[in-house]
Amino acid sequence: MIQIAFRKAQTLYNWGRKIIFSHLLHAKTRSNFAKIYAFYGIISTFACCTLFKIESFIDLLIVIAFVVACYCIVFIYTLLREKYTNRHKLFDISPENAVYYIYGDILDPNIIDAKTKSIVIPVNRCYDTAVDNDIISENSLHGQCFKKLYESQKYTPDTLYEAITKSLKEKHVCNITLENKRGHLNLYPEGSIAEVHFDEKTVLFLLALSAFRGDSTQTTKEEYFLSLSRLFERISERSQGMPVLIPLIGAGLSKTKLGDKILFQFIQDFILAHKDVIHCDIYIVLRSNLKYLIP
Repeated sequence: MIQIAFRKAQTLYNWGRKIIFSHLLHAKTRSNFAKIYAFYGIISTFACCTLFKIESFIDLLIVIAFVVACYCIVFIYTLLREKYTNRHKLFDISPENAVYYIYGDILDPNIIDAKTKSIVIPVNRCYDTAVDNDIISENSLHGQCFKKLYESQKYTPDTLYEAITKSLKEKHVCNITLENKRGHLNLYPEGSIAEVHFDEKTVLFLLALSAFRGDSTQTTKEEYFLSLSRLFERISERSQGMPVLIPLIGAGLSKTKLGDKILFQFIQDFILAHKDVIHCDIYIVLRSNLKYLIP
């Protein structure tokens, strides 16, 4: 009787554990939970063997209740830890600096605790500034960022473009002139970066990534890789020790045909390739809905 009850309890426990690990927790939480659970398994096994004598069915129920209670405590602790800890370290790039990933809105001024910071914003290679849901969608990061600049009354579309072209000229970035295109006609090389102040504490690195091909903006894999390489070269030159926030660059671009996990890994690989010349903390900022996919 006791053995049958124990086997049933173990089967129920394993089924519940599989459901929780596979569906209810995102990847990082599962990883943390597994580490804590491994330690708990040793402690609970020792405790069950030393504190309880299983001589009856009631004794068995007490042991099962003890194990389940400990399991629940670990589960709740892990959930609370994940909820209130948004910064997750990926790896160190120097004794002083590291790479992290966080979830949230990259334009939120309180997303990290820093006096000053730089934010990378991928834009099209013509640096269009009209957020009209035609040239620039207001749902894109490009559009959301520029809308905030206009709402702050720091810039208008025209004055923002003047600031962008001034920054590019200072870096001697050349352009070619297009014809029969909506918006601005000056096309800049992939990976060009214009620096614009978002506010007193934040500098924007506007990364030229996509170009109009037909009716949509697209980026090839070659252009994507070149843009990432030039981005981290600029970060090494201009970060000045300030933390740099990077979105999941390339997400939503049709020509790259790369999934979010792959893009996340590519960004890490490029950081590692340039780690000897990067002297700041880097935060890869992921959308909240990616908690169940990355890492």
